[in-house]
Amino acid sequence: MQMKKDIEKNNTKKFTELFSELEHCREEDQKQKIEELNEVIDEMDGNEFFWTFTKEMFDKMDKMIDEKKISMENVIMLLKHLIYGSVLVEYLFSYIRYSSLRKRIEKMIFFENEKKEEKNEKLLVDLCECYLLFDNTLNTELIPICMPCLLKVALNKQEDEETQKEVEMALLSLSCLRKGNEIKKKKYLEKIAEIIKCHQEHRNLTQLAYQSAWSILMRRYLEDNDLTGVIVNELHFVKEAARELEELVEHLDWKEKEDTWEKAGFKTNEFLNVDRWLDICCNFFECFEIYDEEFSDLIDCMTGLCRVARENHSDIVFRCCGIFVKMIIYQPFLIVFNDLLKGGVFDFILEEIRDQTFDGCMM
Repeated sequence: MQMKKDIEKNNTKKFTELFSELEHCREEDQKQKIEELNEVIDEMDGNEFFWTFTKEMFDKMDKMIDEKKISMENVIMLLKHLIYGSVLVEYLFSYIRYSSLRKRIEKMIFFENEKKEEKNEKLLVDLCECYLLFDNTLNTELIPICMPCLLKVALNKQEDEETQKEVEMALLSLSCLRKGNEIKKKKYLEKIAEIIKCHQEHRNLTQLAYQSAWSILMRRYLEDNDLTGVIVNELHFVKEAARELEELVEHLDWKEKEDTWEKAGFKTNEFLNVDRWLDICCNFFECFEIYDEEFSDLIDCMTGLCRVARENHSDIVFRCCGIFVKMIIYQPFLIVFNDLLKGGVFDFILEEIRDQTFDGCMM
């Protein structure tokens, strides 16, 4: 534990020192310095994000822009990597909403969007991504600007690595929108469904992009019940979730223990993929009070997930059991109960009870 704290202090100190050097660099050298800062960000955990990226840090960035010590382009380069790193350690920024940098980004989005000529589309996309991913207290006037701007990027079907990364960031940003009333427009949701369908046919999205697209649809379902047929019958969510989780079950190192995450400060990306799919499944079974014959495949898959995770990943087992409970609460009881029985869920639970009782006797 002490070693972990020392690493945290070292990373925070290293970032702070490199950042202080940034304002004294020539513009042509700043990109190299930012790459060094990004390398430090890659080593940080959520606790380090909390202590490093304070309101004062964001205010400092804004002041450096005013004093022409750094360009907005270089600030965005740093911010986008910072955002992506925070997603991987599941850290939600809270300080930026009070900073002068947030106000600058807001003003720039309005200004760039209102341009009649020579509009910088790339800058507008970058600003919208930074704004949506950083701030969960959005100015609702910005949502009608950011939504179509990022959706246009997300619809790019080219499969080169750079485009895939751009699509991933756009979908990740859109998945952070939690204000439903301003984005009920069905055409947006139809476009997200189109993106998902295209991936199912061509596998052209990254894992994080695909998960983000599903998150957008699930969150919007509460405001638009017409999505039921699309999500269940056209996009076959249950079948897709089972397939994705099965692949993770097969390819992950289930011997990696939870305490190794604590030493590193965060889970590996692959295990975060499991968490994200379970989150989406949880949302699904809370929203949909209908039965689909593909449920049994997902139940089989999740039971298998519980079995491989039981020794070293109790948090995953706990989350799967929570989803089974939601199935029983929200779905037709007798049918789902039968699927749970056939899927071996109750056998697994009885095994757990037996093993824990046996261990207790041995102690």
